[in-house]
Amino acid sequence: MSNEYKITPRNLGSLELADVCLSEFWYLSKLGFHPPFNNFGAAIFGDCQKMQEAMLGFYLEKDGCLPKQFAPFCDVKSRVDVSKDWRKFGYRHQSGVWLYGSPDEVLRRADSTIVIWDHKTAHPKSEKAIDRFRPQYEVQVTGYGLIAEVGLKLGKVSAGALGYWDLQHQSVIDKPEKFIRDGMLWGAFVPKIYAIEIDYSRIDRLLKEAIKIWDSKTPPEGRSGCKGCNKVEAFFAIQTDVENNLTVRDQKAWSLSSNDPVMRRRLMMNLQDRKERRWSALCDIEHDNESLSLSDSGMGGNWEFFE
Repeated sequence: MSNEYKITPRNLGSLELADVCLSEFWYLSKLGFHPPFNNFGAAIFGDCQKMQEAMLGFYLEKDGCLPKQFAPFCDVKSRVDVSKDWRKFGYRHQSGVWLYGSPDEVLRRADSTIVIWDHKTAHPKSEKAIDRFRPQYEVQVTGYGLIAEVGLKLGKVSAGALGYWDLQHQSVIDKPEKFIRDGMLWGAFVPKIYAIEIDYSRIDRLLKEAIKIWDSKTPPEGRSGCKGCNKVEAFFAIQTDVENNLTVRDQKAWSLSSNDPVMRRRLMMNLQDRKERRWSALCDIEHDNESLSLSDSGMGGNWEFFE
C-alpha cells in the first residue's frame, strides 16, 4: 500500500456529513476509498449523465448559451478544453496530498470565469438542511474548482453548480399512456440548478482533518450505529474464527481432557459463541446489501466510481 495520501474532493467532503464516522473514514482512507466486495451497479447513472451532458452541449453549440431553465448560469458560453480524466485532473495540494477527481463539466462563462458543474440524477431538495449530502456536494465542486484554478491554471473559478435532473416519474405513473411512443417509455427530466459559493479555505480545513486521521496508527472511535463499523466488526469476527481454527483446537482439547465436564461446558460455549458471531455477521452484511442506494446512510451509499 502506498504511503502517499490521495483523495477526491467528494470523498473529502464526506467529513462534513452530519453522520460521518471517523473510524469508517480511516479504514476507507487506508483502502484508497475502494470498499471491498462492492458490486453496486452504477452504469445507469453514467448513461443519464451522458444524456445530460449531451443536452448542455446541444444548447451551447446551437445558441452559444444556456436557456432560462439553467439559471443562474444562462451566461455559460462554452466548455473548457481540459481532460476530465481522473488520472489527469489533479494537483498536489500545499499539504502534500494529491487531490484529484473527474468533474462532470468545466464551463466558461461570458466574463471568462469558470463554473464547475456537477450533474445529479436525483430529486432536488429545496432546503439545504433536507439534503444530507449537500455539504459533501459543495466540497466536491469546490475541490474541483481548486484543481482547475490553482492546479491546472485554467482561470478564475467564480462558482460551482449542482445540476439536479428530476425525473417526473409520478406523471408517468399517473398517466402512462402519455409517455408511451412506438412501444417505448419516455420520461421527462426537469433541470433544477443550485449555485455553490467557492471557498478554498474549506478544502484546506478538511485536508488538515483528513491528514490527521490518515496519520493515525489506529482508527478513531466509531460512531454509534455506523453500518460501516458493523461491517468491519462482522468481517473481523468471521476472519478471527477462520484464522484461529478454533474448532480443530477444541477437538484436540476435548480429546486430551478425558471427558472432563468443565472442559465440555467451555467447549460447548465456544461453539455456540462462534455460531452466533458468524450468524450475526452474515445477517448484518445481508441486511446492509438490501439498503445499498444513493440515499442510504454511510459513505458506501454515495460512492464514486472511476473506470
